[in-house]
Amino acid sequence: MSLSDIMSHENLSLLPQAALVIFLLVFAAVAVRTFWGHSDADHEDAARMPLTDDAPSLSRD
Repeated sequence: MSLSDIMSHENLSLLPQAALVIFLLVFAAVAVRTFWGHSDADHEDAARMPLTDDAPSLSRD
């Protein structure tokens, strides 16, 4: 029995539907995490982080 024989008899129609459900759940979780529960001050602080010089420099010597 070869691999193509095994795979041709498998019912793989459920896999795309399961992948879609997982994708939608992850997308919804990211959207909720992004837009819910954070104040405008939190977003402004995060937006200014790349511009601050307070972070220690990492040098590879």
